[in-house]
Amino acid sequence: MIDMHVHILPGVDDGSVSEVMTHDMLRRAREAGVTSIICTPHVYDPRDQDFNRKPFLRTREIAHRYGLALSMGCEFNYRATLKAGTAQLTNFCLGSTRCLLLEFGNEYLMPGWEGVVSELMDNGYLPIIAHPERYLYIQRDFGIAQAMSDLGCEMQVDAGGLLARPLSAERKTARRLLREGLVSYVASDAHRPEHYDTFERAYRTFRGEWPRENRLSAALRVLREERKA
Repeated sequence: MIDMHVHILPGVDDGSVSEVMTHDMLRRAREAGVTSIICTPHVYDPRDQDFNRKPFLRTREIAHRYGLALSMGCEFNYRATLKAGTAQLTNFCLGSTRCLLLEFGNEYLMPGWEGVVSELMDNGYLPIIAHPERYLYIQRDFGIAQAMSDLGCEMQVDAGGLLARPLSAERKTARRLLREGLVSYVASDAHRPEHYDTFERAYRTFRGEWPRENRLSAALRVLREERKA
């Protein structure tokens, strides 16, 4: 099982605060059934990713001890897309794919988002919208999520969103996205070891609806086959 949204690199953002915590997160991920992790530290400025390389290489070494494969990516804030040229974007994609995990603002949708997304796709990138269930404008108007999907974006819902507080807008939105088939990925968005408790519980609860195939999985599979060849 791939967990494609994780803040596991020690000391780089609001996720793991130490190598000890990273060990604990890797152990809990393995216990929860995860076999591959894509590290997605927050990137608010394109230069942030340069700082993340060294912690990633160290964390990848540790992950091998737990039988986990680690790839590099990031949670690419919409502001960073406006600063980076399209030629640079391969540095921010998930693993060696052309998939880009995009984080929009929680309260207000970026003006002209359709044009930004269309330009990304015109240049061969696949936008994946991070945790749309959190965005207030989608909670108020589900049609925005449908419009993003219709445009060609994929959706990544957090396990914590599916198990959020009963009757909360976040929970209702996450479950509606899953129910209506708009979710391509459920991820832990883990910042702490205990977040894998939530991930494991969400998988047990929604196993029958858990997304099985998506373009990221297909891209990673092709890359694995190419490496074997």
